[in-house]
Amino acid sequence: MAREQVNFYQGFHPPNREWVPEKVDPGQITPKDFYEKFVATRTPCILTKPLPDQAWKGTDKWTLDYLKRVAGDVIVHVERAETDNSSFGSSKPREEFKFVDFVNALENGDRTLYMTTQYHNTANEGLTDQAEIQRLLEFCAPPVNTLLNDYPMSPSILNSLVTLMVNLWMGGVDATNTNGTSSGLHHDYHDNLYILLRGRKRFTLFSPRDAERMYLEGTIEKVYANGNIKYANTGRTREDGADLMEVAKWRVAEAEKNLERAEKLGTGIDEAEDQLDEAMSVLTRFQVEDGVDDFEDFDETEAGEMEDDSSEDEEDDGFFPGEKRKGICAEETIAKRSKLDGLDDEEEDDMASPSQGLEPPSFSRVPAAELHLQRPSGKYLLLNDATQVSFSVNKGEMLYLPAGWFHEVTSYGDADDGIHMAFNYWMAPPTTKDADNPYEDGYWHSVKDEISSLLKRHANASGQIPTCRRANGCDAKTRESES
Repeated sequence: MAREQVNFYQGFHPPNREWVPEKVDPGQITPKDFYEKFVATRTPCILTKPLPDQAWKGTDKWTLDYLKRVAGDVIVHVERAETDNSSFGSSKPREEFKFVDFVNALENGDRTLYMTTQYHNTANEGLTDQAEIQRLLEFCAPPVNTLLNDYPMSPSILNSLVTLMVNLWMGGVDATNTNGTSSGLHHDYHDNLYILLRGRKRFTLFSPRDAERMYLEGTIEKVYANGNIKYANTGRTREDGADLMEVAKWRVAEAEKNLERAEKLGTGIDEAEDQLDEAMSVLTRFQVEDGVDDFEDFDETEAGEMEDDSSEDEEDDGFFPGEKRKGICAEETIAKRSKLDGLDDEEEDDMASPSQGLEPPSFSRVPAAELHLQRPSGKYLLLNDATQVSFSVNKGEMLYLPAGWFHEVTSYGDADDGIHMAFNYWMAPPTTKDADNPYEDGYWHSVKDEISSLLKRHANASGQIPTCRRANGCDAKTRESES
């Protein structure tokens, strides 16, 4: 029996294994041209220079001494590998470090530590605006919450897209370790602009067209035209990654605003009431499906401040779709890897079927080492029909990687001290080819407006967001950065 089609990807696919991304000077291409040539076509690209934005200072300013001085007191959560040569992404709990102690450990030669995405979901007792600070720390968790004056909230080269999260990545690999350390093969749910500040990275890619050949942990429900991937049992999400429940709340809020305007103007009231009834109907249906009984309490205030729902649930981060309701943040896959060294299944169908493990559904069970063998082991036969490409990103370069592209990243440290470091932007993936209107509605731009407003309200003059305001001190104090 023929399998039902689930893959509707319509973007770029490498023509062969020799393909490498085009290299572009970000100062020599307009954001509109970049969108049309790379973003709309879902084509990876290497940008040969750092961000040209005036607000970007990371390339020259972010020395280790500067970072320790500005962000040294904040608490970060770090993964520890078993040995210097181990790959990262184990299921072990991350360890807490003061950022200064983590950087000192790297400088002193500890190669078992790696700082990846920081998900700030601890309660901020004592905050006067706890929910708002929590919301901001989901956008820029420590240590980047102390560096706001050093990077633009949205890079100009991708100004059409809405930035949802920024991150700093740091680890160490000695020059004697020629194999580097691996992230494991996985995909992300958002478009990624990855800025390499120290070291070198080798990327191994597969396009979303090959999704069904990746031996995934999860069951693919649909590969959207833009490459974003929806898995079974991961909630309601649409092509641009937005959670449909959150979109429904936003639409109710917008409809209530429209009705209020119509009533003040004395015209268009019937149309505005119909719009509100329709929006309320969709939201009610979702809440009934989810067994939510408090719809009667959902008023205009709640609709206008729908973030409050996420602040009450540590597992619902307010940004990431689908997986968040199971306590798995979507982009945490970049720090995860399969611990399987291989499979002994005799049947290829058994090997290709989803596992029942605890890894995120977007992660592959193919060991990273398998991708780099001169002669593949033959255990993963579906890879023979996939188009694998590999290339390096060097210090000072940036990689644009669309959502849904599978990638394994091998890190190598700087020659002088063995440390590698990168900064990245995660952005909501677009669903149109129009740079002026990349999304189907205004939901993601409402998120952008909300974050911009909160940053103006809570970031201090030194470009820092506090993680707490306790009378007896904090577990993650902020410092005044140098001007």
